[in-house]
Parts: sequence; structure tokens; C-alpha cells
Amino acid sequence: MTINGNPIPELVPEGSGTTIGQLILRSLGTLDPPEPGFQINPDGKQLTQFKSLLWIEPTYWDVDRVDTQTAGRVVSTVELVPVFSVWDPGVLGDYPVECEGPGEPWVEGTESEDYECGYTYRSVEFEPYTMTVTVQFDIQVVATVGGAPAPENLGPYTYLERTAETEVGVREIQVVETNG
Repeated sequence: MTINGNPIPELVPEGSGTTIGQLILRSLGTLDPPEPGFQINPDGKQLTQFKSLLWIEPTYWDVDRVDTQTAGRVVSTVELVPVFSVWDPGVLGDYPVECEGPGEPWVEGTESEDYECGYTYRSVEFEPYTMTVTVQFDIQVVATVGGAPAPENLGPYTYLERTAETEVGVREIQVVETNG
């Protein structure tokens, strides 16, 4: 049994026939986060050459995701902790934007340069674009047997991901200069 290619311990709790790995998988099934809710500012179509601000909804990011499973004297506690948000703007050849954390909700009166998590569209050639955001969760596991730490190495487990997408329209602002 593995999570993202990492082996899950096969310690069998006394008499239950359930492994710690099975307890971990039960917790992951219980915690199973939905797709992330997110925002792009400005609302509506984005403007070329202007930074679009990106953030995960605080109500999604700030939720405690902890589950405890018990089998006999073995207790396994799994916590999912969101760490990164990765934004793919859907533009061929551009790299995804990696944000440590959820990004910050836009506050009226602030400049886009005040925000780290954002992307600037340069063209409308292939719009609308499909933007995807992926939230990466660290998986933290603590297991005990009769109150003492489990005798096996538990992790580290790489991460769990949840992804959502939306269509993003982009427009240009045309400027006519006159000598006048």
C-alpha cells in the first residue's frame, strides 16, 4: 500500500486485522477536501498588461482538516495542511505561478504590485484561457500504540492535491493617440 509512491506501514494493531496504513487511508477518505474555491481580480474579463490577482478563498484554506481513527490500542491521527497554491494560466509556454500560501484577497485602494500571487496576460490571441489552480496539502501522520509512539517510520508522505479550473476571458484596451 502506498500514498504518492511512499509505502504505508503494515503494522497490525492487536487483534483487529487493520493496519496503520488502512487507518491512514480511512482518514484521507474522511478528510477528502473538495475542489478549492478561488477568486481572480478584477472580476470578469482580465486585461492584458495588467496583473490579475489570484487567491484561494479563506474559508477553504483556513479549515482544520484532522481525523483520528482507532483500531484496538492503535490510534492514527492524520492532518492535512495546505501549503502551496499553483496557478496555471492556460497560456501555452508560460510557467505556472507558485504561491506560498493561498494568495491574498484584493482590498480596494491597494495596488496590484502589493500582491505576490498574480499573473499578467500578454495577449488575447487564444482566449478564453482555462486557468487551473492546484492546492497542495502536506499529509502529517501521528500514530500511537497503547499511548506510545508507533514503532514504525510514518512518512514523510509527499502531498495530496486538489484542483479546480475556470475559463478566463481576456481583453485588450485599445488606445488611440492624436496630436492635438
